[in-house]
Amino acid sequence: MICTRSPLPSLGHFDCSLISLHFAPPDILIEPWTGLKFVIAAGMADKMPVIVPRQFTRTGNTDHLGNHKPIDPPETRFSYGTAGFREHSDRMSFIAHRVGYLASLRARTSGKAIGVMITASHNPEYDNGVKIIDPNGEMLAEEWEDHATQLINAKDDEFATGVRALETELNDPPVGSPSSIVLVGRDTRASGVHLTEAVQEGVGIFRTQFKDCGLLTTPQLHFLVHAYNNLPGGPPTEQDYYNHFSSYFKDLYDILRQLQRLSPTKKYTTKLHIDCANGIGAPKMRNLAAKLPADALSIQFHNEQGQLNHKCGADFVKISREAPAGFEAVVANERCAVFDGDADRLVYFYKKDNGQIELLDGDKIALLIAKFYKDHLAELKMDDISFAIVQTAYANGNSSKYMKEELSVTPKFVPTGVKHLHHEASKYDCAIYFEANGHGTVTFSDKFFDTLDKRPEEAAIRLRLMSRVINKVVGDAMSDLLAVELILRYTVNDRLSATDFLIIYLFADITTGRFRTGLRCTRMRPASRSKYLALASSPQLGIKHFPQVGNKLDSNLWVHSRVMDRSRFRTTKDETSLVVPADLQDDINFLLEKRDGARAFVRPSGTENIVRVYAEAYSQKDADELATEIEEAVKTLGLYRLK
Repeated sequence: MICTRSPLPSLGHFDCSLISLHFAPPDILIEPWTGLKFVIAAGMADKMPVIVPRQFTRTGNTDHLGNHKPIDPPETRFSYGTAGFREHSDRMSFIAHRVGYLASLRARTSGKAIGVMITASHNPEYDNGVKIIDPNGEMLAEEWEDHATQLINAKDDEFATGVRALETELNDPPVGSPSSIVLVGRDTRASGVHLTEAVQEGVGIFRTQFKDCGLLTTPQLHFLVHAYNNLPGGPPTEQDYYNHFSSYFKDLYDILRQLQRLSPTKKYTTKLHIDCANGIGAPKMRNLAAKLPADALSIQFHNEQGQLNHKCGADFVKISREAPAGFEAVVANERCAVFDGDADRLVYFYKKDNGQIELLDGDKIALLIAKFYKDHLAELKMDDISFAIVQTAYANGNSSKYMKEELSVTPKFVPTGVKHLHHEASKYDCAIYFEANGHGTVTFSDKFFDTLDKRPEEAAIRLRLMSRVINKVVGDAMSDLLAVELILRYTVNDRLSATDFLIIYLFADITTGRFRTGLRCTRMRPASRSKYLALASSPQLGIKHFPQVGNKLDSNLWVHSRVMDRSRFRTTKDETSLVVPADLQDDINFLLEKRDGARAFVRPSGTENIVRVYAEAYSQKDADELATEIEEAVKTLGLYRLK
């Protein structure tokens, strides 16, 4: 049976007992068959055939260079995680095609615009991934993650059955609806154009509208999807993104600049280095910066054209504790911001006199923003506005302590993953969440903005403008950077050097003589403690202007162990203990008993077949040994793979 690209007539009632797979180069017409895990209703009529180009099937999977890369072994399973599907790019073609179909189905059931972002974020350049963006610009609803996982794991001769089963389950959504459209964006990876074509083929199975938005940061596509469905006017463009954030930045900047004129002790250093991770954030941040007031920021861009995420980017800086490549000439104490490959993560650092760096991660950014919001809400006496800070078990313990003791906010804890953080944050009128890796944002309710719109006070105006500078639908390195810089401008005293962003986090732990770290805890020597106590109390550092919370010397530095199947690892809700395999948790408990005060846990990745080993101890040596011993326990149980 030969199928063409021309519109095909209805198949009418098709026989579910038919088992057939007809190859007709270059396309495949896949018919349903029985006895599968998908349940299909009898009597479905007027269905169009499911046509799949051979290069977008599991057996014919072909990479962007034209190389045949069948999925091997054939039973290989994939899971839709927080970041969607993410693999080596040579395995992504068939996945992108099927995700394209699923996105079109989501668009048809909602009657709205849906996004598909093609990126592997902070992963190496040879990887790629696809994820679906829901109508409000947020992550894909959890029940649809199950649909995605089931559909991608179907064999080629099961795919049409899965498609038709979903169509029936979702009440046969209309085909060709003018309000249903899939918007696709991609980062700078070489495989991106090919995967865009795969997504387009999948979207076209049932003739859903498709728009290639070209090169975008991940947050830009989230913004466009939200704007398409929620804002008046014509279809939004990339320029609307720049206009939105730059205009609110300028309005708040003008107000803060006037405050500086009225208060001579206020001073802000505009010089800022940005590591763009050799990714999409480089050209897009230049576009945004061009629309900012000329004297607002003096940006020096680094890592714009090289190998993506190679010795640069937020993940590299967080894990290695080193300055990125290309920062050799940057002098000590100059403010440095770091993006990741798709510009949805932001961390800061500065060089110390000895050449090492101090990392200012997502936990610290969260507290800086939280203090700004908490102070303004208190000044305005907005007690009817619910406010929350959301964290995971991997957050800096001293940040949680600061929230309770200084901000009078008990953080809400959720399982690891942005989708959990965002879901919890959305329950409040105003909520802040950041992961230590720098991914985070602030969410707002309609009530929050309605209340502020009725308030004439200057504090209300500042708060309203700041809340528009922030991309509320997703973590966004560029808009988060604008927010951080505005808050620093509002807060910083003229006596503060570029180390200001660190000192605000040192003080609490110095007073107890203990530094908490992501991987370990170390006791501070008395001499060092005295030195930093004197430093923190010095008027030259203006400590009172910032939150005083302990510094985390290492930023959630996990050991990554590759495993055969991450689904074999299941944790408790707070992810600090394994339920399965129980033997491994017994081993961890035994190792912890040998080290007073140590803490460790293992959790599976949400996107890849790896587990992350997290360990803390009172010395670096103990922490390293503990992590290594747990990794060995994983191998001993036969759960480890070499590649």
